[in-house]
Amino acid sequence: MWKTKAISLNKIAIVQLSSSRIQILYISEANEKYLKSTFSFFDYDITLDEKINILCCLNGDDRIDILSFKKNILGILRKLKFKAEKNNVTTFYPIGTEIFRNIHNRLEVIEVIKREFEGHFEILTNTQESEAIIKSFFISKPSFTRIKPNQSYLYIHGYGVSTKIIFFKDRDILYDINLTLGPLLLLKSLLQSPNINIKEFLTQVEIRITKVVNEQIKYTPTKLSRYCIGSGTIIEEINFYPEEVYEPASKEEWREWEYRITKKQSDNFPSIHIEYIELSHIGKQIALYDESIITEFGLIDRFETINKELEEKLLMRLGLTIYMSVMKKFAIKAIIVNCASLSYSILWDKLGLQSRNIKVSHNNLKL
Repeated sequence: MWKTKAISLNKIAIVQLSSSRIQILYISEANEKYLKSTFSFFDYDITLDEKINILCCLNGDDRIDILSFKKNILGILRKLKFKAEKNNVTTFYPIGTEIFRNIHNRLEVIEVIKREFEGHFEILTNTQESEAIIKSFFISKPSFTRIKPNQSYLYIHGYGVSTKIIFFKDRDILYDINLTLGPLLLLKSLLQSPNINIKEFLTQVEIRITKVVNEQIKYTPTKLSRYCIGSGTIIEEINFYPEEVYEPASKEEWREWEYRITKKQSDNFPSIHIEYIELSHIGKQIALYDESIITEFGLIDRFETINKELEEKLLMRLGLTIYMSVMKKFAIKAIIVNCASLSYSILWDKLGLQSRNIKVSHNNLKL
């Protein structure tokens, strides 16, 4: 990444572009509390976040249609950038993640984005991306989230068109891979069907997800923890309110559940990590989505008429199924939801906040 001059804290923003979201993260007011050793989401007063679907700009030959990109993506990007500028942000560091590494005309797309950001735009390598994800987790994890140095851990990060799988031990990345699975990609295959039975599609997609997970993850971890960590739009938006799908057997069990589940403060601003969402809870959420989708929409003859409500439900259902399939493969019982995106660690690097000695190494195995 490029070198930066010393800039006051309230002038820097990280702009993260992925296949399913644009996020602009910055600190709105310089204050010495940002230099303390205890991380808090409340230190980051402003984060602008909006969902996108970059597949709407993708041609059949994996090329971004520039006119469509300018119309559908740049418009949103400019709107968020304008809001950040209103809060005195003057320096933007735009970064691209997984999808930008794979499009055939990425150099053309890079030039389009650079014109919006004074010549800046960097596509993260797979290694940079994995390290930033793990570093953000260690930066932000609360003290009661224990990572034992003698155990290995699974990390699942969901994108719109792929799913990143990372195995790490302490702060050492042992193995990572991007699965060719993502809710936007799966939804696209649904939209390409002239006639579709939703119930049949959901059954077929589970088989497809399981097949890809089993075939593409070629790693056998040792001393793997029975809980994993996850991030991404889908898992962050899972229903955190257990009373709708989970009935504790006792008051003691309910108090324990309340302690572990931290509710969101608002729609797009989490307080801290969401502790220990059990696999069974995800399964019940999937069942609720199935019931709603099948009951309300049934057989859809022509799927070009898909409405926003159905699209959101399908994306959640498809995305959660990917998390569940990976967790089942490795007998994982629960997942910690990490609400700190990789932008947090990159922002820290730009601000020079490395005094907490958070370092991540990458010893990826070549299989």
